[in-house]
Amino acid sequence: MSIRIVLLRLVSLGAGMLIFLGVVQAASFATVMQGGKLYAKNCAQCHGATAQGAPNWHKVDKLGKYPPPPLNGTGHAWHHSIDVLKGTIRNGGKK
Repeated sequence: MSIRIVLLRLVSLGAGMLIFLGVVQAASFATVMQGGKLYAKNCAQCHGATAQGAPNWHKVDKLGKYPPPPLNGTGHAWHHSIDVLKGTIRNGGKK
C-alpha cells in the first residue's frame, strides 16, 4: 500500500472522528487535515499508523485487558453504543 493511500485513510479517519464527536458539521479539506493530525497525535500510538490495531486485539492479554482494536472497519466498534464510543474517544480506553 502506498504512503499516499495510508495518509488519505488516516486523514479520513480523523475527519470522521471530528464529525462523530460533533466538533464539526461537514468535512472540509481543512477539517480532514486537522483530523489526520489529531489521529496521528492521539490515536496512532496504540491503534497503529494505518488504524490496523494491535496484533491479537480480539484476545485478552496478560493483564486481562483487550489490546487496542483496529479502527479501519475491521474491528468491533459496531456493537458499542454511540455514548460508549464517544467516551472512549474522549477519555481513552480503560487504564
